[in-house]
Amino acid sequence: MQIISASSNNKIKLIPNTIFFGALLILVSVLPFSEYVISLSQFTIAGAWLLSLNFKEKFQRLYRNKFFWALAGLAAIHLIGIAYTDAGNIKYALKDIRIKVPLLLLPLLFASSKPLTKKQFEIVLQFFVAAIFCATVYSVGIKHGLWGPSTVDARDTSIFISHIRFALMICFSIFILMFFIFSDSFSSSKVEVFVYSLLITWFSFVLYHVPFLTGAILLPFVAVLSFFILLFKRCSPFQKLVSISFIVLLPVFALYYLNNLSESIHLNYTEDIESLETTTKEGNLYEHDVNNMHAENGNRVWIYVCHKELEREWNKRSTINYQDKDLTSQDLRFTLIRFLASKGLHKDADAVQQLSVTEIRAIEKGMANVNLLRGQTIHNRLYQVVWEYEMYKKEMNPSGHSLFMRLEYFKTALHIIKDKPLFGIGTGNIVKAYEKAYKETNSKLEKRFQRRTHNQYLSFMICFGIIGLLYFIFTLIYPVIYFPNEFKSLYIVFILIIALSMLTEDTLETQVGVTFYAFFNTLFLFLAPKKKKG
Repeated sequence: MQIISASSNNKIKLIPNTIFFGALLILVSVLPFSEYVISLSQFTIAGAWLLSLNFKEKFQRLYRNKFFWALAGLAAIHLIGIAYTDAGNIKYALKDIRIKVPLLLLPLLFASSKPLTKKQFEIVLQFFVAAIFCATVYSVGIKHGLWGPSTVDARDTSIFISHIRFALMICFSIFILMFFIFSDSFSSSKVEVFVYSLLITWFSFVLYHVPFLTGAILLPFVAVLSFFILLFKRCSPFQKLVSISFIVLLPVFALYYLNNLSESIHLNYTEDIESLETTTKEGNLYEHDVNNMHAENGNRVWIYVCHKELEREWNKRSTINYQDKDLTSQDLRFTLIRFLASKGLHKDADAVQQLSVTEIRAIEKGMANVNLLRGQTIHNRLYQVVWEYEMYKKEMNPSGHSLFMRLEYFKTALHIIKDKPLFGIGTGNIVKAYEKAYKETNSKLEKRFQRRTHNQYLSFMICFGIIGLLYFIFTLIYPVIYFPNEFKSLYIVFILIIALSMLTEDTLETQVGVTFYAFFNTLFLFLAPKKKKG
């Protein structure tokens, strides 16, 4: 009876551990899909933690864990910030705290739990990669119209979560797979190496084909930084010279490439402007703005424009009115005029009649250049960025242009910071502070585009001052320096991805973003299998 009882007790004790591990797998599987299940899986992890009892042992682990207390301090800063939040903004502060719950909950649960076995740790990473694979297949299907109307905007291919958070996950998945292939920590079979290699190829293709610009830029950048951090000291002098040369030449080639793109936007027009035709085939007058040097593919945009004919013919062929916005919230008439210029056509009835159905749909979706219909999608996205830059230099309104709206966000953030640089404005005051700052700076941004900073470091500095920012940076760097685990190289890659993404994104201001960071950060720090001594 005693043997049976002991056996039964052991099985009962295994139940919370099984639930705990199962909830981990569910969480990583739904990260690219469902905010609701993300929350549910975290509650399940907490429930399993409670069921496993042994609270004395758990709190002893917490007490001894220096990384836990560092991360707990980050959560404490948000709670302290409520103390100097204006009474009218307490509701927003509490909402922010609710979103940031994983910053405290996951470190507490994971730091007080026993580490996973190496096999369990590998399975967690594999489930995450598998989930990202499924999500990328779905996204590419959306792009090519397999599940409905096709789309040209990367933002529309990630329908469950932010396309930027999704790009970070794809990028991290590539490095996980590389770790599986090249690290001695796991023994991958030839079949597994083959499958992992195919997945790396697929994920890289998705990043550059959709394209997810954030991930496409991060991937080589993180790879180069990781190489220097992890391998540079072991290289021979010749290898170091080659590596340094590559790093120096990479931005040179990038600048050369971007300069060529810029030249395609600049005017390349030699026709005598004095001899421009004055009327269309129908006898209507053309408008010629010869002082506007804006060009598409070297062709002037603002000559040979007849709005009367454009509006009439366009409205015959599209359900979006000529005077309305296209599907990217830009004035459709401007998108149409730019597109016709990129084809070297006059902007009149005859030109609109020449457009194919595919081109009509592309213009409706915000495509302003015929080249964007072709391949080389990263080239196309970079072309759009360079075009936005050219327009921004001419002091046009940056509204709707994601990259250069961020410059306005940054300027506005600095305006807020200068008032309370040391301790910030508090946890819940940031939205009202931005509304006030946009008015004070007479921002050119349209009201609907007046958003927060899109820079996590500036967000911390606004809310918690230079003190809070420095502590936040400390929580990123301190664990990396003292990380004792054999998975340190992969952990460094993860932190690099997160840290770099925060330069252009409020990565921790959404449930998916904060969970992605908190989960993998604490998975590596607390649940990764410990390296065997000797």
